[in-house]
Amino acid sequence: MRKLFRIAAIAALSLTFLPALAAAGTFNDWPDNWDYNDWHIGLEVHDGQLVTGWYTGRDGGLIGFAPSQVFLQQFGHTGVVGVADWGTNSGPGTFNTPSSVGFNLMEELHMWDGDTFVPTADATLTVNAGPETVQSGTGFVAGIPTQVRDEDSHPSSTGNWGRHHAHYLFWLDEEADDGIYFIKTEWFHTSSDQSVELAANAEPVWLVFGLNVDDEQLVTAANYVQTEVVPEPATLGLLAVGGVALLKRRRR
Repeated sequence: MRKLFRIAAIAALSLTFLPALAAAGTFNDWPDNWDYNDWHIGLEVHDGQLVTGWYTGRDGGLIGFAPSQVFLQQFGHTGVVGVADWGTNSGPGTFNTPSSVGFNLMEELHMWDGDTFVPTADATLTVNAGPETVQSGTGFVAGIPTQVRDEDSHPSSTGNWGRHHAHYLFWLDEEADDGIYFIKTEWFHTSSDQSVELAANAEPVWLVFGLNVDDEQLVTAANYVQTEVVPEPATLGLLAVGGVALLKRRRR
C-alpha cells in the first residue's frame, strides 16, 4: 500500500508541475543566448521516429541538440530582404542511405493578431530547396524531399554518409502585411523515391517567422505557440491521467 501511495503522490505532483513544464521551453532569452544564424533544425531518429530539435554545430562538431517543435526566425536574417533560411543538420550515420528527408505543409499560413494565430488568406508562403519550389495553400501541400548525403553525393567524405544537411529558403508574397506568421509542418524520412517510410514522421513542427517586427514581438508569439498550440506531450498526459486514477483508488 505504501508503494502504491508513493506512486500516486508522484503522479499527483506531476499535475502540479505540468504548467511549469510546458512553459520551460519558452524563448525569452532569444536571440541574445541563441546563436540562431549558426543553429539549424536538428534531425535525429529515436526509437524509430524522426525527432526535431535545435542543433548547433561548428567546425564540423556537434555542440548541442535540444528537442523542439517550435522554431523562430526573422525574415531577412540572412541579409536578403524578406527571405528566411532554415538549414537542417544531423550527425553522420543518422539516416539510412540512400534515402531522403523533407517536410509537408500541413495547413494554411497563420498570422498573429496580437492574441492568437488565425488563418490568413491575404498571404502565402513559398518554400524553395534547389530547383524545387512549393507554396502554401488552404490545406495540405506535399513538401520537398532532399537527399541524405551518401557515398554517391560525397564519395570521398565518409563522415558525411547518412547525414542530412540541406537549406530551405522561405519568403512571403509581396502583398503580405508586416507581422508574425507560422506554418505547421510534418517532417518525414523515406526512401529516395518516397515509396517506403523509413521512420515514423516527426511530431508536428511550427515554423514562426517575423516580417519587420522586433524580436520581443516575435518571442511573445513564439512563446504562445510553444505553450498554447503545441499539444501536451503524450507521456505527461498519461502520467496525469494515471495519477488521477491512482488517487481515486487510494481514496477507496
